[in-house]
Amino acid sequence: MVMVFEDLCPHGYAMKSEAATLPEAKIVLQKLARFHAASKALADTIPVIKTMANGLGTTDLGKFIEIWLKHFDMIGQLCQQWPGFEQYTEKLEKLKHPIFEQLKVVYTPDPTSSWNVLNHGDLHYKNMMFKINEGVTEDIMLLDFQISVWATPAIDLLYSLYNTVGAETRHTHREELISYYYEQFAEALKKFGYSKKIPTLVDLRVELIKAGHLETLVSLVFLPYMVLTPEQLIPQPKSGDPEEGVEMDFENVVGCYSYPAVQTLLKQYLPMLNHKGLLDL
Repeated sequence: MVMVFEDLCPHGYAMKSEAATLPEAKIVLQKLARFHAASKALADTIPVIKTMANGLGTTDLGKFIEIWLKHFDMIGQLCQQWPGFEQYTEKLEKLKHPIFEQLKVVYTPDPTSSWNVLNHGDLHYKNMMFKINEGVTEDIMLLDFQISVWATPAIDLLYSLYNTVGAETRHTHREELISYYYEQFAEALKKFGYSKKIPTLVDLRVELIKAGHLETLVSLVFLPYMVLTPEQLIPQPKSGDPEEGVEMDFENVVGCYSYPAVQTLLKQYLPMLNHKGLLDL
């Protein structure tokens, strides 16, 4: 196998250190919708697409599960310190093991569903390159398809709503963004000449509900990675030499729940997840 890589930097693309704005989120969701639609349109003629199973719920997560369990414990401890949040400690304790079994269900394609697509699998803004001209984002490249998985599109949608889009944008425009994704998806399928029945927006929203415990995981466990700066997440070289490099200490991230920015969002997310029934299994 021969792999050819292209450097996007000479074409004006660069990484971005903060979450996507609303216009940027729509660029991402348009590309995602077209990618999903293309996979659906091609799946019957290129059946290998349906065998992709490298997602979080279908691979051996090894020590990551042990680390993520510590994240749940840390959040539970914080809840004991916050008046009115004490009830969530017991819920998180009961949820922390079963949620990973539920993750397997979410990432396993339902053969009776009309909504299976090839998911990117790791759609966060740090896996993108932005082409910005005079302060306006003209294009965004999606990168790193290493954990793509054939399953419900709710995986990419829920993942990207928390790991690509900023908290305020998501809070204010969540339903708009989901609808926008669907419009782009349905339009792309029509352009591709897709002959089967196109799933409805209601069908998509049902998928999002069924995959809801993925929202619990990404909103609570992945939160520090998306909110904090690299300097806050990773201890910098003591020598100050940028060439020395650093190694990501995932266990150390548990301590990042002490940052006010993280705690503020936790206090928003926990009641929301509880009202949706997503702190129970």
